[in-house]
Amino acid sequence: MKRRLEELIAISKESMTRELANEMISFMLENIGATDPRLRDELIYRTLARWIHNDFFNEDQLEHILTKAIDDNHLFYQIGEVCTDSVFKRSFSALAAATVLQKDQIEVRLDRDTVSRLLERVCQYLEMEQDTRGYVKRS
Repeated sequence: MKRRLEELIAISKESMTRELANEMISFMLENIGATDPRLRDELIYRTLARWIHNDFFNEDQLEHILTKAIDDNHLFYQIGEVCTDSVFKRSFSALAAATVLQKDQIEVRLDRDTVSRLLERVCQYLEMEQDTRGYVKRS
């Protein structure tokens, strides 16, 4: 799938089908906390952010990304652990949610209840997160 993602990075918005977008969203969110920095930073997060900002996704897909990013298996994945790789999944899920919210500020697509739920979850996350490392050098 990594090779497939590498191929899709240059795809045009016109070539992005709903099915392909849904497949890529699932793969990206499933692997958003990958320990491979190229996969996580370049192929998943940067591509996801670019596609969000360039309108590759419809309103339902953006809401799906946001809902998954702030769920217990992403933003709260193994919350409370310190100095483990679980921090990648939590922090990059937070970045994905922030990207959707940033896009929503430019072009409002999310309803108030969704945004309120996001803000509530983020505040809860900030209270619970114990691993506040910045850049983590891979050996």
